[in-house]
Formats: sequence, C-alpha cells, structure tokens
Amino acid sequence: MSGKGDAGVSGAAAGDLYINVFVKPDKHFQRQGDDLLTALIIPFTEAVLGGEELVRTIDGEVKLKFRLVPKLVSRLFCVIKVCIS
Repeated sequence: MSGKGDAGVSGAAAGDLYINVFVKPDKHFQRQGDDLLTALIIPFTEAVLGGEELVRTIDGEVKLKFRLVPKLVSRLFCVIKVCIS
C-alpha cells in the first residue's frame, strides 16, 4: 500500500506498507483461484432422480435441492459445480 507505511527519517515521506496473507489449508475446502470448493458424495440414484442434501459452506450448512438433469442419466461419473450465494 503505497505511502501507508511509517514516516521516513528526518521528515521524509511515509514508506510503503506490505501485507503478507497466508491461508491455512482446510480439510473441507480447497481453493481454486478466487473460488472455494468442497466435495459432496451422493448415491447414483440420487444424482439421477434428484433429491436434497446438506452442503457445508463457509457460513455453515445449507440444504441443497437438486433435480433430474437428462444429460446425467447417461453418465456414471459427473462433476457438479454449485454456486451458493
């Protein structure tokens, strides 16, 4: 942060302030760029027929409802990204 550090010697202008931020790894979330990701394992039948599950978020658990998506029926493995705001 330019000019936000301590004042310089003999009345010189304030120096720059540098801030280092370290993020501890978490057992429930992973960082991918600006996003936080978590995994949820559900039975195949639920993925095909729809259902609801509790999903852990940074603010606590929320109930996520999902429904049948025709393209999922033909796939045994799928990755679903869910954005909860």
